[in-house]
Amino acid sequence: MTSTPFALLPAEKAIFKRRAKVSTYLWARQNLRIVSGPYRGQLWRPEVAPYAKAIMDAFDSPSVRKIFIVAPSQTTKTTIAYACLLAELAREMSPVGVGMPDEKALKRKFGEGLTQYIQRIPSLREQLHTDPRRALQTTRVEFRSGDGLYGMWAGSEAQMSSVSMRVVVLDEEDAYPDPMSVQTMEERVTAYEHMGNSKIIRVSKPRGLAESSTIWRDACREAQVFYRFAARCPACGKLEFMEDSSIQICVTEKEELAALPREARAQEIQRRKLARYVCSGCKYAWTDQSRNLALRRGRWIPGHMEEGAWKAAEHTARPSVVAFHLRSWETVMVSLSTVLHDWFLAQDDPRRLQNYDNNRRAVPYRVITRETPADALRAMILEDQERGTCPPETWAVTCGIDVQMLGCWYVVRAWAKDGRSWLVDWGFLPEGLSEAEDVLLPKQYPVARREGVFAPIWRAAVDTGGGKDSNEHGWSKTEETYAWLQQAVLEWPVFGVKGAKREMAIPVKATTWGNQPGQPQKFQAFEGKIIGHMLDTRAFKDRIHSRLNPEAKMSPMYLHRESEPGELTEYIRQLTAERKIIENGKEVWKAGGRDNHLFDCEVYALAAADPMWTPAMRMLPEPALVFPQATPRQRKRTSKLSALRRSPYAR
Repeated sequence: MTSTPFALLPAEKAIFKRRAKVSTYLWARQNLRIVSGPYRGQLWRPEVAPYAKAIMDAFDSPSVRKIFIVAPSQTTKTTIAYACLLAELAREMSPVGVGMPDEKALKRKFGEGLTQYIQRIPSLREQLHTDPRRALQTTRVEFRSGDGLYGMWAGSEAQMSSVSMRVVVLDEEDAYPDPMSVQTMEERVTAYEHMGNSKIIRVSKPRGLAESSTIWRDACREAQVFYRFAARCPACGKLEFMEDSSIQICVTEKEELAALPREARAQEIQRRKLARYVCSGCKYAWTDQSRNLALRRGRWIPGHMEEGAWKAAEHTARPSVVAFHLRSWETVMVSLSTVLHDWFLAQDDPRRLQNYDNNRRAVPYRVITRETPADALRAMILEDQERGTCPPETWAVTCGIDVQMLGCWYVVRAWAKDGRSWLVDWGFLPEGLSEAEDVLLPKQYPVARREGVFAPIWRAAVDTGGGKDSNEHGWSKTEETYAWLQQAVLEWPVFGVKGAKREMAIPVKATTWGNQPGQPQKFQAFEGKIIGHMLDTRAFKDRIHSRLNPEAKMSPMYLHRESEPGELTEYIRQLTAERKIIENGKEVWKAGGRDNHLFDCEVYALAAADPMWTPAMRMLPEPALVFPQATPRQRKRTSKLSALRRSPYAR
């Protein structure tokens, strides 16, 4: 029997013809419209993210099963991950999922991002379920084929336990309240692993310490190839791993800015766009425009992580797990001046330094200063600085007082307007606050090399924490301190302070003590209230240990010389009593039972000069000094300043 030949009609050929597989990179250029930001409504532009093609090509690779994208904010990392997800949906309908830290964040991501993307892509919009109520939901998108785009969040494990997904994107995993949720969400692709077409993308910036960052830990441990991006110098053509140490102030403006205080210098750099990246090869200084050109001519360099350090290596053949690491200044969306601005502000503030490491360098924060040795403190002694004398640069003097049952410790520190400070006086008052009122607060310290000029204590911070022990009158130390503050605040610029139990958004926050419990605010009696301040003591202790160091780059804290050998022994012993340790994944300061009262006093003196305390020390119109032989105009200004210091409302 012979077979009869037949010919297919054009329509039949169109149906049976194999679809051409379009790469994710090409698909994104032709179909993906941005839904937020400055490019909203426009097709995705590869020149905005020149590093995206290699990530998308890795996603298209048949051998790659998992991709880590470790990058800070404003690097379009999430857009790249969602482009891969949506391109795969357009090529082949299948169940896919997106994970977020919590349900609220997931609903916002679906409402403002994913559903907006799908509605702007014709090929996906046509595949939506015919019932509008089932098509676009708050945590799910359903298609006519029965497949869906599922939303997951930390805590939704029971709800999603029976759903298998071919592609999963985990977004901002370091913000998940339960790190184990990452592993649970990854298990959704188990059913597709044996078919060899499952994909996992984990995209996040590192948060916190190395011990708590899941994406950094897993990327370093699992990735067979760990990529870093190298820019190509527009002048010499050298491939350059851009390090933030090479981001410098423009040479022509460097001398002018050197005289400005740190905050003012950082603001001028950002406002006038004065940062430049200096090529290590030809020393050509890149502007933002030159940097953008260098990035567009750059490429990813393969390597691997060894003991936390990256080393270049040959590309592994057919890797299954790859990682891409990008820093903030390696994107055209962030100015070099913004990075340098944040670097300047972070140098004397470990809290800001952690944010700089996480959100600029895209690495976990590593604690460098665990404790300050006594030798480092002695290196800060100035031989020309005498005890009880303020340096000529003095702008204001602050005092910190730590109240104990048998007296009180105190520290007096002089401040320059640019943030430098000098230890002026310290000691113990056995009579407690009454002696502080009679002896300490009325003191006027002479200013060196300025005859007839004295520096009074401009602001004093008194600890109100105390304890539960009572005196002979049945008062606790806290109640006794409150009573003293109500009287002393009318005569001296003193304020009560108390350490916060939790981390604060700002290091100093004004508060009021003395409210009547259970009474509405409008019925609260004004008499008896005390204006005080809550302090983030951990943040201030971090600053002190970074500034009391010969390597301090910003706002160093100096000590006076010893008039006799061993005079500073007690001060140094108490300043080195506490050590920073990691406890339950968090940084804490521990004294281990040793006396640390002078360390607490330094915290209060530093807090009194903090810019968050109103009025701020650096915003004073003139130095808070006393001129006995001043002109009438100077006496008028001094009297106004004194009134401001004594006002109980000057927080």
